[in-house]
Amino acid sequence: MARLQALMILSHHLLHPRPRYRVSFTKDDAARQQAILLAIDTMSRLHQLAPDIYNDSTKREAIMRKLFGHLNRAGIQTADAIHDFTPHALSAITYIARNPDLADAPVNFAGILKRSTHETEPELRLPPDTPPRPVIWRHPDGVHTITEITHPCHLMEEGHFLRHCISRHYNELLLKDTGLDRGTPAGATCLTYWLAIENNQTRLFSLCANGTPRVSINYQIKSRSLAEFGARTSLHGDEPFFPALIDAIVYLAAAMKPLYLNRCAFDIEPLVDALTQRVSSNAHQIFLYPDHHLDLI
Repeated sequence: MARLQALMILSHHLLHPRPRYRVSFTKDDAARQQAILLAIDTMSRLHQLAPDIYNDSTKREAIMRKLFGHLNRAGIQTADAIHDFTPHALSAITYIARNPDLADAPVNFAGILKRSTHETEPELRLPPDTPPRPVIWRHPDGVHTITEITHPCHLMEEGHFLRHCISRHYNELLLKDTGLDRGTPAGATCLTYWLAIENNQTRLFSLCANGTPRVSINYQIKSRSLAEFGARTSLHGDEPFFPALIDAIVYLAAAMKPLYLNRCAFDIEPLVDALTQRVSSNAHQIFLYPDHHLDLI
């Protein structure tokens, strides 16, 4: 709790600048709140990977100035844009943790991002014996399918195409204890999402178009709910694959009864609006609710 409070104070100072280190930012409340979450996520990652840098206030604040300066210069000023940028920011923080001189070096955040991308996103080369993903549903259009992630290398492939956290979040202690390397097939066994799959906490599905991942779908086994939908950017409802995604959820709702939407998924308004149009006429309610299973057609 004390660390969280410290992070909130740091974020507050950056978003409400003082003369000592001025960082201008959007006045949009939703964007500012998302920026605070970004600050908390990045500083939590820094605290986890490099406590010496985190505890050095000069370096810590230098990193935050670089980060928020990049948001300004790159025009990342909306809540959705900041949310979509978070995985990239976390990759940069991980790179800084491995290269501590960058914390207060004369290089901006864009430069750090470029270096981290070059290091953490090489050409994808999976072992030839990697098993294919099981296909559990085929869309009538002949283009879209639902596949299931059943192997650590599938997570690497998913993250490579979608550029989100699914192939970047590791159990750091396990990675250290095993001596395995990030970004390798062996190291993928230390990915937090793979550990959740192994422990029967999660099933991960992927909506694919012609075999290429478009949306990762996180199914929480205990709550029987769809908890996360991870595309390359936030879902807006106008994506070419979006109608197929809705059809895929309708299929899952029928195949995995009872199936619920996690409360976090209700924040994706285009998704909820589209699914509301598919509520069965036999359902006891005409809208979607977090505590009602999905009865869709």
